[in-house]
Amino acid sequence: MEPRGFLELARTLKGEATPAGYRTAIGRAYYAAFNTGAQLLREAGCRVPKGPEAHRDVPDLLELTGVHELSMAARDLLTLREQRSFADYDLDHPMPENSATAEAAIRQAESIIETLEEFARNQGRYPSEVTAMRNESARRDQQRSLRRSAT
Repeated sequence: MEPRGFLELARTLKGEATPAGYRTAIGRAYYAAFNTGAQLLREAGCRVPKGPEAHRDVPDLLELTGVHELSMAARDLLTLREQRSFADYDLDHPMPENSATAEAAIRQAESIIETLEEFARNQGRYPSEVTAMRNESARRDQQRSLRRSAT
């Protein structure tokens, strides 16, 4: 499955014009962007863990490059993650339950995805940045292995 499939689903859910549809659209928009980032990192040779650690590693590794566009995408991804958490867990608050909020999340995810796809097409221009991502992901993977073996 391609991560953009989540973005198409987000648009469909937004079109349902229901509180659940808007909230779920925000979540699907986040996962479209997040999985695009994880895919880019894996294709660049990085180790991206499965589970909660990945949600920290993906933006961290993108930020680590120092490439302005990727740093901005990483920050936007963190913002979108916060919005997803708010939409999923703060059911008493009506803010995520409108079309404008869902549309903003979808547009933000689209922007992140476009930035990541552009970097993927041109990553040959950033060999030291890609190497830094790989090295940091390997270091984190080694730390996780050491923690698991210590328990």
